[in-house]
Amino acid sequence: MAEDSVWLHRFGHFSAFTELAQGVSGRPGGVSEGQYWSLNIGLGSDDDPEAISENRRRLAGALGIAADRFVRPYQVHGAEALVVGREEVEAGLPGPADVPRRVDVLLTAEPDVFLMMTFADCVPVLFYDPARRVVGLVHAGWRGTIAGAPRRALDLLQKRFGSRLRDVLVGIGPSIGPDHYEVGPEVAAAARAAFPACEGLLRPGPRGREHLDLWRANTYQLVVAGLPPENLEVAGLCTACRNDLLFSYRASQGRTGFHAAVIGLRA
Repeated sequence: MAEDSVWLHRFGHFSAFTELAQGVSGRPGGVSEGQYWSLNIGLGSDDDPEAISENRRRLAGALGIAADRFVRPYQVHGAEALVVGREEVEAGLPGPADVPRRVDVLLTAEPDVFLMMTFADCVPVLFYDPARRVVGLVHAGWRGTIAGAPRRALDLLQKRFGSRLRDVLVGIGPSIGPDHYEVGPEVAAAARAAFPACEGLLRPGPRGREHLDLWRANTYQLVVAGLPPENLEVAGLCTACRNDLLFSYRASQGRTGFHAAVIGLRA
């Protein structure tokens, strides 16, 4: 079957929970061509919509779920959050956004609702509380990271669903790594202001500009918020290093597709 060739990064500390569908897709296993090779999930790209639809079907098959059960927001690099349920799935909203809100943090406690976001260098952050049976997904580029999007998800898990920090498991997925993430002085200053005590947040780069470590920034904010460090798993896979395996906006000079992060509870 076609979905057998779909590459997925799965988080090891989620794997014990058979009720959980989770993973971050890569490029192999789809039908898109050219700069969008191969499993492009990005509805906002100029790729053939029929190819994207087939790629979504293949991704769903690889995860063992139905392709019409995804909920995807319009991502805007912020920290706004939305709790979703079956009504968002069943609305079948068309276009590049499958929910009518511009958000970068999604949570749900309803089974058969699968949160999906798309990425091409930004950081996917996946949450699961097996005690409360609630999942979350965050899109954290530099703006969302500095705005505290992952911390916002953790706060909502506690306040809305009664999660205990010791029960929450987090996966930080493939994204651009610190070796390739060169930033300007404004971004570097904003990162320092947001995380003044985070060691190793920025490092000098070969071209005289600093490099920002988004993996460290997201880990830091969650641990400072009280998440036990042992509950957090970092993929450590750089999209720019592995542009053959994952989509990277920087490595492709802006002409790229998007891979997807998905998490949800099977019914």
